[in-house]
Amino acid sequence: MPDSHTPIHDAAPMDALRRVRVRFSGRVQGVGFRATVRSLARQSQSVTGWVRNDADGAVTMEAQGRDSRVSALLDAIRREMASNIRHCEVSDLPPQSGEVGFDIRY
Repeated sequence: MPDSHTPIHDAAPMDALRRVRVRFSGRVQGVGFRATVRSLARQSQSVTGWVRNDADGAVTMEAQGRDSRVSALLDAIRREMASNIRHCEVSDLPPQSGEVGFDIRY
């Protein structure tokens, strides 16, 4: 175990391209959640991906961009929709090439 003076380094380069799948549960359907996520993603400009409702009442999102932009988007969603989100599960995925824009999927 490192002591408090030992720096901890990630294996990935700082601000590398990152893709995440995020599953939000709580009161996340019928409250404008997907539209809010799309708007926040589009405001971040360099984040691509999609968001959709799931049959079980959750919402799933995939977002891709520089790590700092993806993290900022997640923070913005958590701030904006805090009263609706009960649980948020984030999984890292391999980046996808050729993706453009951020859309709501049906």
